[in-house]
Amino acid sequence: MPQLVKLSLYIKRKEGVSMEFFHKHWSGEHAKIIMGLPIAQKVLVKYCQYHVNSQQLAALSAITKPVHFDGVAEFWGRSYEDLAAFISDPEFIRLVWPDGEKFLDTAASEAFIGYEAVKHEVKVESEM
Repeated sequence: MPQLVKLSLYIKRKEGVSMEFFHKHWSGEHAKIIMGLPIAQKVLVKYCQYHVNSQQLAALSAITKPVHFDGVAEFWGRSYEDLAAFISDPEFIRLVWPDGEKFLDTAASEAFIGYEAVKHEVKVESEM
């Protein structure tokens, strides 16, 4: 498998936005907007969302220091240039950023970009 580049956005919800609205809007409307962009269809290999479970996060604090974000969005591409083109695309800027302002605290969110070096992986068969 070719080495892919992953852009991870560690996101926080906007003050006053309920967890229920945050998770519902992010996984529904916001994801539809992103995946409706031609640039997303062209350059994204994978798009994942990690939704924080506050009970699991609290339990984790007994073991280690958890991060304080409400979710992580992962965008996988074939190159840094593809991911840069994705987030700087005029349609992304016109549609995604304004929608994000409805539920995200963009000033408190952070980003990371890099490649994955898998050291162990087990294929899991779907139970469906």
